Amino acid sequence: MNATNPQGVVAPHELCFLSTVNAAARAHTDLTPALASLHAWHEHIERTLESLQWPLSGFKPDSAFVAQAQAIGQTLRTLSGYWAQQRSELVHASKLAELLNDKVIFLVFGKFNVGKSAFCNLLAKRFSAHAQPVQYFHLENGGVVETSDTFAEGETETTARLQGVCLGQKLVLLDTPGLHSVTGQNAELTKRFIESADGLLWLSSSASPGQTQELEELSTELGRGKPLLPVLTRSDVFEEDEVDGEIQKLLRNKTPENRVLQENDVCDRASAKLDAMGLEASILVAPVSISTYMARTEGLTPQALEEAGFESLYAALLDIIQPALAYKQRKPAEVLLHHQEENVLGSLVDTVLPQLSQLHVALNAGQQALVHAPDQILKNFWRKTAPILPAMLEKLVESGNSQAFHAELIPIANTTLLQVFSDILPDYVPSCSELQQPLELTEYTAQPNYEKLYMALQQVLQNHTEIAVNAMAAECRNTLRLLEKCIADLQMFIADSDDALQRIKVTLRAPLA
Repeated sequence: MNATNPQGVVAPHELCFLSTVNAAARAHTDLTPALASLHAWHEHIERTLESLQWPLSGFKPDSAFVAQAQAIGQTLRTLSGYWAQQRSELVHASKLAELLNDKVIFLVFGKFNVGKSAFCNLLAKRFSAHAQPVQYFHLENGGVVETSDTFAEGETETTARLQGVCLGQKLVLLDTPGLHSVTGQNAELTKRFIESADGLLWLSSSASPGQTQELEELSTELGRGKPLLPVLTRSDVFEEDEVDGEIQKLLRNKTPENRVLQENDVCDRASAKLDAMGLEASILVAPVSISTYMARTEGLTPQALEEAGFESLYAALLDIIQPALAYKQRKPAEVLLHHQEENVLGSLVDTVLPQLSQLHVALNAGQQALVHAPDQILKNFWRKTAPILPAMLEKLVESGNSQAFHAELIPIANTTLLQVFSDILPDYVPSCSELQQPLELTEYTAQPNYEKLYMALQQVLQNHTEIAVNAMAAECRNTLRLLEKCIADLQMFIADSDDALQRIKVTLRAPLA
């Protein structure tokens, strides 16, 4: 390749970029350990969740606690199917990556009407100007269809499908439907094939550069460790000038000073946003400003390209080539890592943890209710039992048969106690009762005195009932604690799984020795 461009003027960054891209070589990286760790991680998740048993035997089937626990179980079963579906959808991106295996892929990313198609067309024209092969294509049914048509440009959304252009021997630009596309299908296409990219070019108009919502939508890709270059498009402005004696408005490049101000502003706001998201600001490359319109209007001369910002763009692209190649080396493991982190772990964190927290709150409320429930059970029990005691005592006084008295009283008392218990604590199955023990009234029945016998019966029955109620409440508290422990164990398992996946990620992305 010559050291000058077709117009005979040196364009060092453009030439260096073309040479570097065409010479880019992808070193082999043994991903077997990383892939094995990721598969083992997922298998451990599936086995653990599949073997999960909720301790619900102390609750009634229609208990609110049971309903919440079963809802979590259903969520886990649904997620397992969702994970399999998401993993199968990654095949589309994997097929694309295989087709373009020997090339560096940059995803041109941004909302509609920021000039993505015009940007790609201009770079293609520059490669052609240097006698480099250019091949446009679009994706259809998971395959690549080559075409001679350049990307359509327009004021409305013109990219209805994912399309691309191969530049030279080793570079591919994927032009995506906009983030804020007019149709939901466009956004889905972007998400489906975004895994194929080795780096991202984030385009936003200099009229409103680096909008916060765009940064939030890019947070996932930034977290994936892909290099990202912000490009401020349409970096031009209308100025008044006298032409043939008339004042006219002419479009011109923004001044270098103005561009630096905008670039610094975007960089500062992006860094602050990344910090708020818990992401490393170092993954964001310093922004550059370009005007595709001005470069074309001035004939794509070296001076026009430089003044329109394209020499700065080439220099920035040179800075992200090596990080993009490093990402490409580990891409198969990264694709699986993204799935595990975003679909598997992400769904557990976003869906299951809130359900566990809600159940935890309900269990705490249940424990609080058990503090006062025994007193209320005793009051209600005595209110229902007291009216039947006088007639039963009269029989006891007349007959002196305490055995018959017990045989009649205890079943009634037990039935009443269980009914009162269920009324006040409807979620639980009472598993014990202490009212089967004899009521010690012998000394009062030997020499019958109705008043003393009544007082003694009241005291003895109250003592026995308190023992039974306290035992029931203790069993209820233990039932709640068992479920609380299950929740805590599951929360800890998710946290430990997060830590384990982070360790795999750190190992995968560690610089090669």
